[in-house]
Amino acid sequence: MSPPADSANPAATGADVASARQILQGGEEIILAIKPSPWFVVLASWPVVLTAAVVAGGAYAASEWFTAALPRGLIYLLCLAAAAGRVMVASLQWMSRLYMLTNLRVMRVRGILQADIRVHLLQKIARTRCTAGVGERILGIGTLGFDVPGEETADTAWVHIPRPHEVEETVNQAIRRARG
Repeated sequence: MSPPADSANPAATGADVASARQILQGGEEIILAIKPSPWFVVLASWPVVLTAAVVAGGAYAASEWFTAALPRGLIYLLCLAAAAGRVMVASLQWMSRLYMLTNLRVMRVRGILQADIRVHLLQKIARTRCTAGVGERILGIGTLGFDVPGEETADTAWVHIPRPHEVEETVNQAIRRARG
């Protein structure tokens, strides 16, 4: 089943797994159910937070250096609202995301208001790809992609997962077992 949860390897909660069981087929067993790393929120939010900080800093600098009559308070409030809003949306996206490996399929479940489920049969997966951008490498997380001939797979990657190489090995073992 799911590995025990810790801050570096957040396993899916019992409620996550219970709701995901509804999409299982007969004879299908969950091997692994994980959520993205909590760093997902930071990595999804940083562009908006950084932009808001630059705009707020620019408003401060413009009013100090150029004696411009800017409504700094309003600008600061809008920047804070934009940054806080993005962090809240990213938090909801993180909470609603679940990656599952069963004895037959890999699944990505996401969606705040409506579940969006992407599935690939293990027997059809040609290979897995473990990648990590600079930020992911620094944080010890990565993205696990699946190559399936004839199918679009970009939207099914397991993004910002903890211990990506261990997860990739678990998926590869399940693929070998599924192929017999």
